[in-house]
Amino acid sequence: MLTLLIPQILAADSFMGSEYNSTITQELALVLDETDDDEWLTVIVVMRDQLKSDPLQLPVPDRIHFYRRTALLAQQNLISDLREEDPDSFVVEDQNWLTNSILMRAKPPRIKQIAKRKDVHKISRNGIVRLVDPVLQPVTWVSEPGVAWGADAIDAELCWAEGYDGTGVIVAHTDTGVDPDHPALAGKFTGYWFDAVNGGAAPYDDNGHGTHTLGTLLGGDGLGPYPDDLGVAPGARWVGVKVMDARGVGTYQQCLKGLEYIATLKVDVDIKVVCGSWSLANTHEDMLFFACEKLREFGIVTVFAAGNDGPGPQTADTPSNYPMVIGVGAVDRDDLVADFSARGDAPQIAPWSVASYWYNPHWSFRKPDLTAPGVDVRSCAPGGGFRRLSGTSMAAPHVAGVVALLLQRDASLAPRDVYDILTGTTDAEEGGKHSSAYGWGRVNAWAALRSVTLSIAADDPRPAPGLTLSSIPRGSGRSLRFALPRSSPVDLKVYNVAGQCVRALVSGVSFEEGPQEVVWDGRDDRGRWSTSGVYFVRLTASGRSTSCKFALVR
Repeated sequence: MLTLLIPQILAADSFMGSEYNSTITQELALVLDETDDDEWLTVIVVMRDQLKSDPLQLPVPDRIHFYRRTALLAQQNLISDLREEDPDSFVVEDQNWLTNSILMRAKPPRIKQIAKRKDVHKISRNGIVRLVDPVLQPVTWVSEPGVAWGADAIDAELCWAEGYDGTGVIVAHTDTGVDPDHPALAGKFTGYWFDAVNGGAAPYDDNGHGTHTLGTLLGGDGLGPYPDDLGVAPGARWVGVKVMDARGVGTYQQCLKGLEYIATLKVDVDIKVVCGSWSLANTHEDMLFFACEKLREFGIVTVFAAGNDGPGPQTADTPSNYPMVIGVGAVDRDDLVADFSARGDAPQIAPWSVASYWYNPHWSFRKPDLTAPGVDVRSCAPGGGFRRLSGTSMAAPHVAGVVALLLQRDASLAPRDVYDILTGTTDAEEGGKHSSAYGWGRVNAWAALRSVTLSIAADDPRPAPGLTLSSIPRGSGRSLRFALPRSSPVDLKVYNVAGQCVRALVSGVSFEEGPQEVVWDGRDDRGRWSTSGVYFVRLTASGRSTSCKFALVR
């Protein structure tokens, strides 16, 4: 049986033939021509009514529920009509709310009939998705104490020394899976896992690629006793999404379901970053374009590897070349762009040509966005070992780790803010100008972190409606009391007068509507007693924030 999928918008390769309208892509038209009328094909039908930005600007959890209801209602009209006409002519296998599409099996005559409907936008093949294949080296079980060269090159250790290691930030990792028992990753799993390939209930990695990339993102313990400090944000925690099989191969549908899982989970878990080191079949594939756009709308920063098809021009893979995605190329220890690192620019066709999708409309089509260490990068291997790999797959998690550091310092940063900070603080190799090889330059974690000015009012003069926060002494710490206007994921963090996060008390945990209490025992995130002085506590819930000030006396 052939497996085929559906993009969300009109692709450049749409086929205009005598038998097919523009709803059916050229690839699917060719398959239909070669398929007997009684043979079943699997396709995804994308509805014409795509999810529009919510005019009411509901909080993100409510908005996600709204989009899901809207998409499923639009799909149900089609499904009901098809069942009334001939219930045995199709089988619905899955429904996707994030792109308002339906995975179904049908025979060629039925597919052609569906393509004529006004409420159907596109029918297309299900392409193959592959890892951004790295250059492999043997696995070793020998410890090499110290900071990995990539984390060192971007000055991650300076951030750790100031108390910023990604603590309190949750990242979604989409890859071949993860070995959660690797010593460098111990204690960092949130408990949330989705296997789009085999349906496994617990994390595993039957390839090794995912364990390596996650190690670069958050492996080790920074300034702690663990010897191998591999990751940029060792205090961050991860949500696992397996979209690639043991061969490093997946499908559009698997990747779509992985991103949809992340979007759905955002209702209960405050995911801040998505990191991926895989690519679609070609540089012009828009299959996941609007899925990535929705993630940005939900406040999630997406980071993807640019690909290893360099050094030719316009080789940056999708989704790294999407406007709303931070695409990352690779540099070596001398800050030279790797020959394999894919180059820009992005395709100059729709939907890339719509300026509003770009973070900076004046710099449309500029890709990659950044570069990061990606040559001879040492990180985790399944089973507790280590391996050195080269590829833009290794570069992307460096940038995702820096994003986690920034969001620990200021959780209110929007994806646009993060993009501007990262691209405006690089170690530029082209005199501050964008190049199709370096992007805006090699990421610098310390420079990016220093550029974030944390501003917390002594007592917020304009607190969010229905959101209240107060603090009273309790033992050696404080009782932090707050009330929520509705059920929502909550962030509750304590800062010192320098704007440094002292303790992340709550990160993305859902609380019910009404009065709540969280007790701070007076210790920082490393278990050390905080000194006497003035502190601030910030509460973020339902997309709004408020804060208050208190004095801690020993």
